[in-house]
Amino acid sequence: MRNKALRRKFSISHKVFLPIAYISFAVIAVIVFVSGLSDLFFLPSIIIANIIVIFNCVRAQRRTRYGTFASLSALAPLFFYLCHFLYQTAFQLGFVEYNEYVIFNFHLYREATVLALAGLFALMAGIYFSEWLYSNSIRIPCKKDQSYDDVKFHKVAVISSIIFFLILLGEIFRIGFADFAASGYARSELTEKFSRILTNAQRFFMYSIFAAFASLPRKKWKRGIILPGILALLFFMLLSVYGYRGHIGVFLLTCYCVFAIRIHPLPLKILTVFFTAMIISWSVILAGRSIAISERDYSSIISRATTTDSIIDTAVRTPGMMITMVTRTINLYPHIFPYLWGKSYLNGIYFLIPNLSLEKKRSSTLYRFDLAMSAYYFGSVFRSIRGVGMGATPLAEAYANFGILGLSLLFLGGWFVGRTELISVSSGNCLLLAFLGISSYTILWSMRNDFLTLPRGIIYGYLFLKLLSFSAACCSNIRVRTTQVSRKIVAQRDYS
Repeated sequence: MRNKALRRKFSISHKVFLPIAYISFAVIAVIVFVSGLSDLFFLPSIIIANIIVIFNCVRAQRRTRYGTFASLSALAPLFFYLCHFLYQTAFQLGFVEYNEYVIFNFHLYREATVLALAGLFALMAGIYFSEWLYSNSIRIPCKKDQSYDDVKFHKVAVISSIIFFLILLGEIFRIGFADFAASGYARSELTEKFSRILTNAQRFFMYSIFAAFASLPRKKWKRGIILPGILALLFFMLLSVYGYRGHIGVFLLTCYCVFAIRIHPLPLKILTVFFTAMIISWSVILAGRSIAISERDYSSIISRATTTDSIIDTAVRTPGMMITMVTRTINLYPHIFPYLWGKSYLNGIYFLIPNLSLEKKRSSTLYRFDLAMSAYYFGSVFRSIRGVGMGATPLAEAYANFGILGLSLLFLGGWFVGRTELISVSSGNCLLLAFLGISSYTILWSMRNDFLTLPRGIIYGYLFLKLLSFSAACCSNIRVRTTQVSRKIVAQRDYS
């Protein structure tokens, strides 16, 4: 009894210690940033960030049954690290060379690194604070709260994914496959041709796939995963031809996340092969998307993209160039432009309004933080006007809105991440597990984009899942009523 009491006391103190420690570390990093000592703490910041992320990944691997790569609480800090520290780490180790497009101002580059360390501490403090706050106090929804059957929910999700995939194919053929698969950097003219039906079909197809993976039958999952797996593979091929890398990477990772929680995690050897193949595919897509489909020579593209230098450069620069946006933000706000004071976040709430007839009005009034930063980036580096291609980060947008106080938004984001994973995993409810998949995809994708689409993705995803559960409940009720009626008829016949 005494050992159990000591173990319980230690675990509680451990849960309390972690959020307080990370908040203290974040305050120290902010003091270093404000005091102008970033040049001295540049290398220590990179080392500390690597240690903290490795510790968090190992902790998730040991504490969860589904492993690090299926835990949103581990993936969110990992993606934050990839966007803000990967390039510096690779540069210091000699894997990549000096790039003036990334290190535009070396002094601000070091300040951005220290600020990113403070943001990483704030994000992790929010995650562990939610774990301490909700682990023993929240009511975990149980599977009995469902008004539908998992089998029916799985069938409805698969049917929904088929419908949206057919809509996606129909829109591609209507637009023209050659236009759809044209140069990835020449999308400004193609975007006007792309209807909202195509964009929404992509979104709701991914939501349906997440729901199908979240409701796989545990005993006969190999049979249930065939059709959703084929559809996900075809979707991967379509977006690869179009030139998307980040979408398909996060999409496949989220599918694995839901599968590992629902069924079981895969061995690390298989995951290593999976991530290696994903990085190679990124390199091939990057080499081919700047060439029109009619002019592509896939043999030369593959041979050029599968070299060691090309793969390392793709793996490092794809997420790692996001530190550039933090450097630009420190340079712009508030020295050249005043703080936004929540303008971009308010427009994210406004973006929840469905498109319909408000499309032209909304496109002119919305403040696109990622497009504004990309336009400044290309105007200052390339001396050209180009508003697409870079994106943004949560840290850059938070600093542009509120300065140092914007780190509190990262704390709230970490709290939401930890709370969502805790409730979804502990409930055993396939709808909540599908919602975890949707939240994971939206949050991980927003690590290199702005806040604008984040509320819309999460709220629309939740409403869509409620619609699927309602459809599954209706199917279950129809079957129950049909069975009851048939039993009454048989009973009347037997009686007569």
